[in-house]
Amino acid sequence: MGRESRSAVSVYRKPKGIDYARSGAILVAFVIALTGSCLVLILTLGTIGFLIWLLLLVPVLLGGIVLWHARSTAYRCPECGNEFTIPTWKDLITPHSLNKYRLRCPRCKKNSWMLVLVRDK
Repeated sequence: MGRESRSAVSVYRKPKGIDYARSGAILVAFVIALTGSCLVLILTLGTIGFLIWLLLLVPVLLGGIVLWHARSTAYRCPECGNEFTIPTWKDLITPHSLNKYRLRCPRCKKNSWMLVLVRDK
């Protein structure tokens, strides 16, 4: 279930415009790094370069972005208001939209579209 649960004072908040802009910038950097590394490796090493890119760089870059997202977000249950985090692997495979994830609340055990929250630093 969730790694931690918060009920008293929340260390999370609803995302603001700057949070969406920051996430967009990170995604653009991810796409540039992915595309650039693919081009460099294919042009220098050919098929071997493509295999290195596909089997090594893609999982590392994807893992990095999923790890960042899992560590910087939490979720609020619309049923009971519980705020909780999820493991990185669950962050990767869970159905989601821009600001909601389909999860089971660790407190009330209901499946619902949970609101995404941002970790306040």
